[in-house]
Amino acid sequence: MPNYLFSTEVEFISEIIHILYVMATDKYIPTGIDKKQVDNNENEKFIAAIDQGTSSSRVIIFSINNGSIIAMHQISVTQSYPSPGWIEMDANQIYTTILECLNKCVEQLKSVNKSTKDIVGVGITNQRETTIAWNSETGEPLAPAIVWSDARTADDVKKFIRIAPGNKSNAFQLITGLPIHSYFSALKMNWLLNNVKSVAEADEGNKLLFGTVDSWLIWKLTSQMCHVTDVTNASRTLLFNLNTLEWDHDLCKFFHINPRTLPKIVTSSELIGVIQDSKCLMKGITIYGILGDQQASLVAQTWGLSCSVNENNLSDLSKVKVTYGTGAFMLWNIGCQPYFSDKGVLTTIAYKMGSKGRPYYALEGAISFAGATMRWLKTKLDAFKDDAECEKLSASVYRKQGFNEPDPCYLVPAFSGLFCPWWQESARCVICGITANVDKSDLIYAGLRSSVYQTYDVLFVATLAKANNKYHSLAPLMTLKKPTEIMVDGGMSNSDTLMQSLADILNVTVRRHNHSDVMTALGAAITVALALDIDPTGLLKIREYSSYKSDDYQSTFYSKISSNDRAVKLYGWHESVKRSLHWIPNKSINESQNTLLDSLDLICNEECENENRIKVNEVLFNVFIYFSLSIHYSISLSKNIIVCIVKEVDSIF
Repeated sequence: MPNYLFSTEVEFISEIIHILYVMATDKYIPTGIDKKQVDNNENEKFIAAIDQGTSSSRVIIFSINNGSIIAMHQISVTQSYPSPGWIEMDANQIYTTILECLNKCVEQLKSVNKSTKDIVGVGITNQRETTIAWNSETGEPLAPAIVWSDARTADDVKKFIRIAPGNKSNAFQLITGLPIHSYFSALKMNWLLNNVKSVAEADEGNKLLFGTVDSWLIWKLTSQMCHVTDVTNASRTLLFNLNTLEWDHDLCKFFHINPRTLPKIVTSSELIGVIQDSKCLMKGITIYGILGDQQASLVAQTWGLSCSVNENNLSDLSKVKVTYGTGAFMLWNIGCQPYFSDKGVLTTIAYKMGSKGRPYYALEGAISFAGATMRWLKTKLDAFKDDAECEKLSASVYRKQGFNEPDPCYLVPAFSGLFCPWWQESARCVICGITANVDKSDLIYAGLRSSVYQTYDVLFVATLAKANNKYHSLAPLMTLKKPTEIMVDGGMSNSDTLMQSLADILNVTVRRHNHSDVMTALGAAITVALALDIDPTGLLKIREYSSYKSDDYQSTFYSKISSNDRAVKLYGWHESVKRSLHWIPNKSINESQNTLLDSLDLICNEECENENRIKVNEVLFNVFIYFSLSIHYSISLSKNIIVCIVKEVDSIF
């Protein structure tokens, strides 16, 4: 039976009848039956993946045999910006576009003489943190969906930090893995309760339901039968306990959220419910899996690869992936034990496959503007007309750029603040280094490269995790080595200029699968296969499906620049970042802190060929990040301490 709560006996009985129905129609496979043998000798079987993102909704139907795409339909969705820092979406549009995509894919199946009877299940992957409130009786949204990158709760964040234990933004890090920040759903829920009358009234009348996009889609698809979310989406709310894998009632009380309004938490791979919407041509098909989009990408990129995690070391570089979509997200699979960083990197659930599966955790660095930066350049500045022109112009700048020279200009896309590792909502977008020779090609190049530089900062601080973690008594020793290889996906990964820049600046090998733009959907499909005990090896063949791209498609990128050239370019970036920080004045910042930041920034970005100097630079970068964050968290530093540290740094050289 599906693992969720029933608020009334009527709902319970209704679900019993429902399950009996799907069993009778062979849509439900009871526990104990060998699911590997389900229709193995009949026609080719498929898995449908719902992929709902910030910029589009799409559905992809994969072949279980070889991972090939049998059908696909995608529709753009819109965002609105009613006030500075506000980003909203229409919850009804989110659902209707998914419904249309499902129906279009069924039509495509029929056009090639395939049937929905051959679809064994549906998986869902979705944009995380985006929060929706709706009426449990009418099923209608009570307000626009608040998008994950929305910054309207900045003042509320300050209020909650003031009353949090120790007055610290990371007061609940050991419970949630997250800082108190507007990025996460709890602040959005609290804002809706305090600022939208219909939400408050629904709460008082016990008619309010909250959920992320996955919860909303499942509620609608199952005709209000299921109010659920999975562990990966729940772990992005600031209300989820990483250790118990349940809603934390103390945190719910702290943020004034009634647990009754929250969805039941399920694993990433199990029977969720059956599609019942009469308008959906996939009615009767079972939903078997849910993953947040970044976790879905991690699963798709790394599932089936060898892993070398043990008690004393964690250096499996194949477990690092970066997705470039509307935002950019680095996830690093760290195994079954959570670890916590004080350098701005998040700890999150990577996945939990089934009730008997162990939870896997990941370190995550989140970047709010990646593809969104390019969309801003395209729609607001009319810098280019399509992706082909964008790539052509940015590639021309890359080719003509000199060695040991900074980029023509730098764009720091802090349109609504900066995420990891700064977590500063008062930062704002700046464009630095402009000369009379700069043209729109250089601006496009700067926008593209901003995602690269932000990835550098995120990945670097992730490697600074404590070897002997003081935050968790059961944590074994852990060494995170700087990756020499990362895997990428997402729509922006189709840009060769972006991929080559990533290899150059991070000094790593970058690997891009042939189907890099469908990895999130593939991750959702894998959850369905695992729930049905189907070997996902066939699905994974799509990662090397050669006919998808032309012969000149490049899948691997290596660094082409020297460490000195890299240092010069990084220096220009970090100088630009400093100019974006604290754009909204903060009285706690003092001149001595900025002076120290300047000094350490100069030292830390002076990369050199000598191996010992490089090691020193890594130590200094750690110090640099600490003092950068000290500015953010308003830590007071005496002048004597600053002088001593600067002298010690000087003595190293």
